[in-house]
Amino acid sequence: MTDPNLILDETGTILRGIKDKAITSVNIPSSVTIIGEYAFYGCTSLQTVVIPDTVTTIGYCVFEGCASLQAIIVAEGNDFFLLQMEYCSTKINLHYCDFPPE
Repeated sequence: MTDPNLILDETGTILRGIKDKAITSVNIPSSVTIIGEYAFYGCTSLQTVVIPDTVTTIGYCVFEGCASLQAIIVAEGNDFFLLQMEYCSTKINLHYCDFPPE
């Protein structure tokens, strides 16, 4: 079941945003392949994001304004995600794990 706080496109493959800006953690469903621009913008309480290996595209400034962000958990070996985060102005810790995380 998809988190009701996630704003997805009609196909469920593009994460466009978050309804509750006070959310502290997000588990992105495996149906998502794209995280759109500014998807988490203004989520000042967001601490942890779990991103499945199905995500292959990450928009511009995805984590802009996420002052509390401590960790992003991504699939081990997801080189695409690492490359995209090099251009992120918000510095956070990346954690790699086998999916799904326990």
